[in-house]
Amino acid sequence: LNIINLPHFYTVLVPMLAICGDRESKDIRDSLKLLGGNEHCNVATISKAGHDFPMRNAEKINPILIEFVQRIYRKVEWAATYFCSKILTIWSLFSHKLSLIFTFQ
Repeated sequence: LNIINLPHFYTVLVPMLAICGDRESKDIRDSLKLLGGNEHCNVATISKAGHDFPMRNAEKINPILIEFVQRIYRKVEWAATYFCSKILTIWSLFSHKLSLIFTFQ
């Protein structure tokens, strides 16, 4: 997969995480740099790690994964709270108008 052949990748808006080891092949390390061109893609390089880094470097990867998931959760939690408060405000205004209509009829 060559990211250069996927120009729409740079418009993807969902949070992404790309990780590789610093002992990975040059092509993979270069791909990581290209992936980082999307502001929604977090990139990380694990020191002293090769292609099998997930199995051999859990102590380095787990904090990266946890931080990434927590950051997404905080954004989702904030958005849900924000939009729910807006929906409740709209519903409150709407129900108030309904009660006025029913009161005057």
